[in-house]
Amino acid sequence: MCFAVEHVENAEKAYTSAQEAAKGLATTHPIRLGLALNFSVFYYEIQNEPQKACSLAKMVMSVHFLVFDKFHTCMIFESYKYKVLC
Repeated sequence: MCFAVEHVENAEKAYTSAQEAAKGLATTHPIRLGLALNFSVFYYEIQNEPQKACSLAKMVMSVHFLVFDKFHTCMIFESYKYKVLC
């Protein structure tokens, strides 16, 4: 596909600006995750930069899973602690 350079540049600026605005959200917030993954699709489909797209997607998902693992471990510990104390 061929896209007007002006539109591609505007889209990249908008994604970058949106990511800056989303920094106030938790790293696991659905809007922040969706924005980052959509930005990676933009890099892949529009910019034709699969390496950059995959790098961004992997970074986002690794942070998400790191936080999720910490939360999951905490929940298991709390569940265990509750069973032991009760």
